[in-house]
Amino acid sequence: MSLDIFMSTLARSFSYVLPIVGVIALIYMILFLKQLIETLKQVSKTLDTANDQLKKLDAPLKTAENID
Repeated sequence: MSLDIFMSTLARSFSYVLPIVGVIALIYMILFLKQLIETLKQVSKTLDTANDQLKKLDAPLKTAENID
């Protein structure tokens, strides 16, 4: 009988704890996704800047091609 009481108590305690752990996990996931979106925006800006710099270098390279 003590095992039945132990399992019943364990089930009751987990029924209280698991929703709280689930809410905490959702909050961490939301914060992670927010940080991921901000990082992706910064990467996009960096790629745009790199693309602009490559376009600026394209004209001197065409000049060097025409010299040969």
